[in-house]
Amino acid sequence: GLGKEYPPVERIADGQVANKADWPWQASLQVDGIHFCGASLISEEWLLTAAHCFDTYKNPKLWMASFGTTLSPPLMRRQVQSIIVHENYAAHKHDDDIAVVKLSTPVLFSEDVHKVCLPNATFEVLPKSKVFVTGWGALKANGPFPNTLRQVQVEIISNDVCNQVNVYGGAVSSGMICAGFLTGKLDACEGDSGGPLVIAQERNIWYLIGIVSWGIGCGKENKPGLYTRVTHYRDWIKSKTNIYIIMVFQFPSTGQRTLREKKIHNILNQKIRNARALPIDVSSVQVNGCGKRAVPLIVNRIMSGELAAKAAWPWQASLQRSNIHQCGATLISDKWLVTAAHCFKNNANPRQWTVTFGTTINPPLMKREVKRIIVHERYRSPAREYDIAVVQFYPRVTFSDDIRRICLPEASASFPPNSTVYITGFGALYYGGESQNNLREAKVKIISNAVCKQPQVYGNDIKFGMFCAGYLEGIYDACRGDSGGPLVVKDLKDTWYLIGIVSWGDNCGQKNKPGVYTQVTYYRRWIASKTECGARPDLITLSEERIIGGTLAEEGDWPWQVSLQLNNVHHCGGILISNTWILSAAHCFRSYSNPQQWTATFGISTTSPTLKVRVKSILLHNDYKTSTHENDIAAVQLERAVTFTKNIHRVCLPEATQNIIPGSTAYVTGWGSLTYGGNTVTDLRQGQVTIINSNVCNAPTGYNGAVLSGMLCAGVPEGGVDACQGDSGGPLVQEDSRRLWFLIGIVSWGYQCGLPDKPGVYTRVTAYRNWIKEQTGV
Repeated sequence: GLGKEYPPVERIADGQVANKADWPWQASLQVDGIHFCGASLISEEWLLTAAHCFDTYKNPKLWMASFGTTLSPPLMRRQVQSIIVHENYAAHKHDDDIAVVKLSTPVLFSEDVHKVCLPNATFEVLPKSKVFVTGWGALKANGPFPNTLRQVQVEIISNDVCNQVNVYGGAVSSGMICAGFLTGKLDACEGDSGGPLVIAQERNIWYLIGIVSWGIGCGKENKPGLYTRVTHYRDWIKSKTNIYIIMVFQFPSTGQRTLREKKIHNILNQKIRNARALPIDVSSVQVNGCGKRAVPLIVNRIMSGELAAKAAWPWQASLQRSNIHQCGATLISDKWLVTAAHCFKNNANPRQWTVTFGTTINPPLMKREVKRIIVHERYRSPAREYDIAVVQFYPRVTFSDDIRRICLPEASASFPPNSTVYITGFGALYYGGESQNNLREAKVKIISNAVCKQPQVYGNDIKFGMFCAGYLEGIYDACRGDSGGPLVVKDLKDTWYLIGIVSWGDNCGQKNKPGVYTQVTYYRRWIASKTECGARPDLITLSEERIIGGTLAEEGDWPWQVSLQLNNVHHCGGILISNTWILSAAHCFRSYSNPQQWTATFGISTTSPTLKVRVKSILLHNDYKTSTHENDIAAVQLERAVTFTKNIHRVCLPEATQNIIPGSTAYVTGWGSLTYGGNTVTDLRQGQVTIINSNVCNAPTGYNGAVLSGMLCAGVPEGGVDACQGDSGGPLVQEDSRRLWFLIGIVSWGYQCGLPDKPGVYTRVTAYRNWIKEQTGV
């Protein structure tokens, strides 16, 4: 598991020899085979260490990482591919002493080598907590390094105590953590720079809270060790390595009523989507790609529920409560499952659930803890619509032949009636039977809605977002105990897609009562909005007859768009980047900087919004200049966190290094006026624009050099579509190849409105990526 380790209770404190596999995340960073620094493994390919390790040798090619408790022989070695030192680190100071190191090839986790957990930014460690530091450091100042990893138990000392005159006299900043003993003796010594300071939490999960940074001498009185405080740099680490921790939020559990009641809400039938062949998921080619399995499908099986071969259905999971199988589930990434909402009807407390993988329930191939359960907001038992939920587990799994993720179909994909599909699960073999220990599979056919809605079958109980599969004559079917499990289909390239989730059915394999499944394509965007940033409904390319300011948007089209209102009147746009932070333009607050006058509203109408939240604080860029529009960016903090839904969620932020390509298409949204000097509109509008090279934009006929490096131009050269006043602070976004949306610009200035040669000028988000992180932690 992640960060699991069981230390013996009595440790001699000034440096015990560690046992093999005691500290599996410990690495040694070496130059020419000589141990230089410690480091901690935080993912398959990233190490976290101290910046000062690279003061002398900065070239990654000189470095090698070794794993295992002995320096020679090491258990495993890896070349270093790149070294990223904190931008603000300077060799003569101790601040921001942190760096991440990327390995040239990922490590395979085992009992002896695996990652430590990273704490959330809000994780607090109290003074006097017992923590451990490990390394191959010298046992005394300037002494030789031992060959075997050593461990020391030390205590956290508060920064206030550590800053006392006789200790470090104010040199300890908020980005540092102090640990050791004021009496001296026990400490991390030089040569351990960059190594881990860890603490055990409940269930023996170990968290990395400090990186050995500096100290005076070695184990001297009143000179404890100083460590880089990991929580303080959590977002910096995330921005460099993309190792995420997702915010946890709770939802009320649904009432306990039986599934059998047939009171079903009427919901408007969704428009039938255009039929379209399945797109090929390029990622399925790699091992970590989805929907590939190591075992070929044997076609002529007679299926009344055959036993499944090992590794045949590597995405199948079992959701268990108190170690008893309750529902099936399907792996869609290395930490998310999709299943049925009704599984959690009586209990949605993540702590009581576990997940197992493999073709037998006992013994399982692998077991994981559940971190979060998100049931569809509109699911209401006993009705059966919206019967879908996603489950986040931890630690992540490493994909192998036996454990792989399934592919999700595009929202527009459709599957013709009579297609052959497969269901798998540990369900009962007959109605009322016990669930089985071994995974079984059955081959069934999709039944058209026309047939399934016949009165003798299910009539009007079949709503949008459901479909039927099985055989009308009965026999094979998914039986109880398989709720939540997968219904999958294979494309021509042998890639498997999840198209249904076992939802309900009357009895089991009865005549005219096939299984009913939640249709995954309908919920494709919902799944993305819960498990990824920047997801939104499919974009219909905007028509050519453009009104200035584009066309009207629909609810949920741009879920990160915010209206910032001054005394309840729309004043500026804003962009949701986390559940508590909004970005906007600094010039919006030039005359009105009192947060109490501002509210943020969500939804496409500024006058009847779906949600209103007060503003807690407004942070303007310190170097904002009104005359040149430089640094026109502000971060706005909400008084309370919003809950993400399909219609309200965050946009993705680009990396600082991301290139914005001139000529590419982007979208601008807002409630700006339709004409120069006109009033703002009450309904959200959208405009499609093109990114314009800044040199072109700075031509004498254009802005003549006024567009600076922190700005971005976008518009239509002939004019006409543009963001007009009243939209200041609103988003300019682009879609990437995974169909996630990224914020690239914030509406800043422009000459009048939609004139030729005078396109809109935006604050270039990539240029302020570090500022955003410093202010908001995002």
